[in-house]
Amino acid sequence: DDGNIIMELEEDDSKCGICLGYYKDSDETIVKLECKHHFHKDCNTQWLKERAVCPYCKQQVGNL
Repeated sequence: DDGNIIMELEEDDSKCGICLGYYKDSDETIVKLECKHHFHKDCNTQWLKERAVCPYCKQQVGNL
């Protein structure tokens, strides 16, 4: 599971926790994991291919 796509974030949630890039473009897809942490969809997909945990809190993510 790649997470849920989200549309709005608080201003202090403006960076991807994986690449540390800002969510600057409205056409960028952002996903939120079950633990509520969020990332660019492409970053998240790549991360989860290698590790089945959230990069922030290390909570297990879905059934990979």
